[in-house]
Amino acid sequence: MKKKLLPLMVVLFILSLSMITTINVYGLSNSGGSPQAPALTITTTTSVSGVLTEIVVQVTDQNGLWYNGVQVQIWQQEGALLYTGTIQNGFYSSGNLTTDSNYTVIVSSGFQTENETVYLGTTNAFVSFVLTRPSNPQIYVAATTFTPSVISPGSTFVATIAVQSLSGSAYDSLVSFNSSSPAGVSISGTGSVFALGTIPLNTSNIFSATFIVQSTAANGIYQIPYVLSYENVTGAQFSTNGFITVPITGVPSRPELIVSTVNFDPSIISPGSIFTTNVSISNTGTQAAYASSIVIAAPAQSISLVGSTGEFNLGTLQPNQTEVVSFEMVSQASAQTGTVSVPFTLLYNNNIGTLFNSNGNFTVALSATPDLEVGSFSLSSASLVPGGTSTLTMSVINIGGDSAYDATLELTGSQFLSLNSSNYLGAIPSGGIGKAVFSLTVDNETAPGTYNFTVLMSYEDGQGNSYESNSSYSVSVSPYPSPDVSITNILLDPPVISGGTSGSITLFFENFGSTAAENVTIQVIGGDGIVSSNYFGLGTISPGGQVTQVIGMNVAPKIASGNYTLQFTVTYNDATGKTYHSSVPMAISIYGASSLFTTEDILLVAGVVVAAVASFLYLRRHQVVHEEHVWVPASAPTNR
Repeated sequence: MKKKLLPLMVVLFILSLSMITTINVYGLSNSGGSPQAPALTITTTTSVSGVLTEIVVQVTDQNGLWYNGVQVQIWQQEGALLYTGTIQNGFYSSGNLTTDSNYTVIVSSGFQTENETVYLGTTNAFVSFVLTRPSNPQIYVAATTFTPSVISPGSTFVATIAVQSLSGSAYDSLVSFNSSSPAGVSISGTGSVFALGTIPLNTSNIFSATFIVQSTAANGIYQIPYVLSYENVTGAQFSTNGFITVPITGVPSRPELIVSTVNFDPSIISPGSIFTTNVSISNTGTQAAYASSIVIAAPAQSISLVGSTGEFNLGTLQPNQTEVVSFEMVSQASAQTGTVSVPFTLLYNNNIGTLFNSNGNFTVALSATPDLEVGSFSLSSASLVPGGTSTLTMSVINIGGDSAYDATLELTGSQFLSLNSSNYLGAIPSGGIGKAVFSLTVDNETAPGTYNFTVLMSYEDGQGNSYESNSSYSVSVSPYPSPDVSITNILLDPPVISGGTSGSITLFFENFGSTAAENVTIQVIGGDGIVSSNYFGLGTISPGGQVTQVIGMNVAPKIASGNYTLQFTVTYNDATGKTYHSSVPMAISIYGASSLFTTEDILLVAGVVVAAVASFLYLRRHQVVHEEHVWVPASAPTNR
């Protein structure tokens, strides 16, 4: 604690009057102004021609060093203040005093006060004091925390700062900030000076300051300068300079446009080629960007824009929105291979019209390298079908500026490869074309649909550098065109049947499908006692082919008269093994042996039967009636 000197001096002076002691008086050596306090020796100085003598005061600290700046007062023992001054170069001289008298000498450093009573004879009196010099305080910023912990452009944050005393106690401590530095961060309306008061040794005082990050500030590390001002116990002033380091890393509280990706088509660009540049611009900020645009400044000596001034408007981009700008560029034929830097500028506003801009570059690699692409592929058959085979032919074009060597094409992911999955094409010069052929076989059970496969191309350039590319393609499998075998006509001979009748039933077949019907069979259901056999094999019927099958008819002699239905079921397969069925019913009447018929009756009955069968087959072929509803009636003869 600082102490006021004058009241204490008065008290000490009064005390000194009641306790006057005589000190030893020493003479001063001639060592002059050395920082190390000189040893005092007894000297004798005689007053000449009435010149009065002086009191010389020397003050050193605990380390034996001169203690300059100490205040000195010389009082008459009766109480009058005669001289006051400051120790300089280790000493203070009072000026002339009356000899043969007692004087009180008081010294004070502000931290410590001492006094002595001195008898002044006919020579100068020397008095020496040793005062303890207090250590100088030293304070520093011990810790800083931020709220919020992640600081974004356009936000406000609070810095909580702990200032600690490292040595001695600091008094009247202050912290001041320069509000104009650094650019982009400023202190808020809380002011730039903070009073911390007294900070005792090894203790901390904590204060908080609010700062504003400008919305135009970029992410990065910012250093905010500060000055610590303080005093020691004697009032001596000190200061310490430093920086508070502020990391600004958060998402800006503002629009923030960046170029997120740049790609080219084709991906490999050679001198003298035209290519499309696709630039993706994303708003990574938290506010919408208005009147957005990108300005491309292509270096004309190597790359230039095709049909554009280089300025492209994006309109409004909401936070997390991405827009793609596509434009054509051409590389000069005389351009050197290597990387070309293309500058760009992003311009945009926030909702209150603040203008933002950012500059950057993207690079275009110009290289004379091979670049293989699939030009076309074709199938030898119009389409793939279950059970079918085909040949896949692919052309490969080298669009690069150098020859491709050891070129190989490999098909992966295809379930239809039967023999070869790769083709070695060897060397393909720049602009040249290679051809690869693959054999495909589709399994019988393959369902119709689209099937994907991948073409892997690998090759090298003249220097042995390897290249690879993947392309995805698809083929379609169509349903297998099925055969279609139908019964087109049935003839009954004789047309009138009774017990014991022998004759035949002739069936006419035709394959209306586009593929062969294999393993064609006929089964007669309900023919027991009427036909000689219920099962017949027809073999294969070609597309559009017609065949007949005669079925022997041997009616049992004792068969009951009445109406009977014969069901003719056709079964056959296609080339994939799939099985097909179709059925045709035929109704016949069997008459008793006593019935009498005229020739006219027989012809009439036969005509009705044949007409009924033909009518049924016509309707079935044209799908006018369903099988379960067809009935071929038999006409009963009229006895005459």
